[in-house]
Amino acid sequence: MQKLIIVAAGAAFAFFTAQIAQAVDLVNEDDTDHIVTIVEDGEETNITVTAGDSITEVCESCFLSIGDSNPVAAEGDEMVVVKNGLLVKRSG
Repeated sequence: MQKLIIVAAGAAFAFFTAQIAQAVDLVNEDDTDHIVTIVEDGEETNITVTAGDSITEVCESCFLSIGDSNPVAAEGDEMVVVKNGLLVKRSG
């Protein structure tokens, strides 16, 4: 019985660790701050990413945009980078 509990606890830990690791990161490579709109599950959030800064785990699966630009879809371990005022998706 004790082995079953240990195996179950290990499996739960691995599951939750994998879930946490699957989040989109946002990196601003520009010399200026940008306001990025994130839409996840119909909820819209605006965040400011400062020049040269990065924000980890902004969402699991979402759309990101700056101003009126076309949204960029991202999910999992992908990275979205601000470069020259535009959002570009890179694989993590």
